Amino acid sequence: MACARRRAVLLLDATVNPLEFEVQSSWQSGPAEVALGSVRTTRAVRSTYFSHRAAKVLYGSGEDSTRWWRNVEPCALGDSTIDCIEVVVPRRLQESGIVVLHMTLADDPLLSISEVVHLDKVDGSSGHSIRTNINRLLNGVAKVDDATRRGFQLSFITFDIMPTEVPSSAGGQGPRQWTTFTKWLWLMASATPFSRFDPDPEGGDYGTPLVLSAQWRGLALRDGIAFIGQVPEPEEFFSFAEIYMRTIYTDAAILARLQRSSLENIANRLADECLSYWRTPELIDLEADFDAFKSVYWWEDLGSHGNANTILHALQDQYRLPELIQRVSSDLRDHSQFVDSMAASRTNSYLGLVAIVGLPTSVILSLVQVFNSTGWVIGILSVAFIGVTAATVLSTRIGRMLLRPIMRSGRIDRG
Repeated sequence: MACARRRAVLLLDATVNPLEFEVQSSWQSGPAEVALGSVRTTRAVRSTYFSHRAAKVLYGSGEDSTRWWRNVEPCALGDSTIDCIEVVVPRRLQESGIVVLHMTLADDPLLSISEVVHLDKVDGSSGHSIRTNINRLLNGVAKVDDATRRGFQLSFITFDIMPTEVPSSAGGQGPRQWTTFTKWLWLMASATPFSRFDPDPEGGDYGTPLVLSAQWRGLALRDGIAFIGQVPEPEEFFSFAEIYMRTIYTDAAILARLQRSSLENIANRLADECLSYWRTPELIDLEADFDAFKSVYWWEDLGSHGNANTILHALQDQYRLPELIQRVSSDLRDHSQFVDSMAASRTNSYLGLVAIVGLPTSVILSLVQVFNSTGWVIGILSVAFIGVTAATVLSTRIGRMLLRPIMRSGRIDRG
């Protein structure tokens, strides 16, 4: 088994320090520029593949860049070699940014990719964890936090001779029902050897197949995407395919992850304990953020490029985003109706209390006019009469019903 191409892109959630990009002159604004002959994948070139709204999310606009990049001298990460780094700066609704590492895998691509995606694993060449080595490489512009345990990978491999078996690092032969090509796809997309997890084809969802062209196929899973050539090298198209994987298809994966993190942020806030009291200001903020999410991030297509849309849809399905957005929309609608109902109940209760106090007050004022007296006796009798009347009414079932929304409102405000 000899792999001709062994490229990969690793996406990692990270805390970003945008000010460092201005301090460290080696960083350039925009997405990474990959060259193929006389063509360079500049921001302008890549933007032509996407709609304006998608390009604005992925790259920013004007001087307001959401993406920075730099080439680096080839450096080792496990058995792989990194040659380019990108950083996606978080925007509204984003709690973290994304670090994008472009790398070449070792001769055994499965062993290589399965090593770098697990960030707590110790890099044998340095004695430090994969996470520590990545953070050193980032040099302060971003930090991959301890909460990020695993990366999302995109890999692209081709063969000089099409393989008839899986690599020895797979630790097994996998499902008998699968072809060798399908096994390779699953191994590279999952970055998991069969010795660690042996899938049962009849027992679960094992990814979304990506039918790209006659030359190559892909498979999208929750934690990664694999692209593999269906024909042996040399194949002129594969040079273009590698560029597509590192640019347009990586951008589709980035957008899907931005969609997921933004929507999960809103869903988590909605489920937060403090929201059990349904404070109206928080609910209004959530509704505004949800509307912003749908306007800015939630697009079902990237533009006219069919394969990028296919990859975006595949990852949306893997992350179950359509179901999550429906659930968030439904819950927000229910909660808004609840708050509106509570507000109406409180208003009616206050009006009822005004009526309870207003009736005896009117009676007393009438007595004052009849007896033509404004003395302190009438004042005392007025207060006593109003108090007795209000207490009597509020002790009844109807009175308690009037007080309940107001008392509940007090508990909400204290929450």
